[in-house]
Amino acid sequence: MIAPYGLHIDKEPRRPAIERANLRAIGLTLLMYADKHEGHFPDDLLTLLDQGLLSTQSVHSPFEDSRGNTIDYTYVAGLDRENDPAGWPLAFADPALSGDGVATIVFLDAHVERLREPKFSEMLTEFKAEYEATRGVPPVIVGPY
Repeated sequence: MIAPYGLHIDKEPRRPAIERANLRAIGLTLLMYADKHEGHFPDDLLTLLDQGLLSTQSVHSPFEDSRGNTIDYTYVAGLDRENDPAGWPLAFADPALSGDGVATIVFLDAHVERLREPKFSEMLTEFKAEYEATRGVPPVIVGPY
């Protein structure tokens, strides 16, 4: 028997788009939060969940089936919207989860990119070095949790 049209839809091609949408929502929510808090971002993404600013669906990766984490994405805490470079990452998805070695990242200016390994690891290493050179301490990277 053939399934009715549209009943069986392969979710695999939609997963990268969902991940981009999730991280875009996280980025925009973080920017709105910073606007209300003198340019400062929260200590973690859980703050946004607790305040009802993000939905639980938006913090779960479409590539992560277990849903064992509260939040599937990694967040860079301690950034400042007014003083830090727009090209610094705010949050990202683990490239190992995507199945194709591609990480999805939302940056301080809220643009979203997908970077294939090893470019993602190189970008993250460069960011960490620049952050530490600027601040004198390594960045605080939180999650997933």
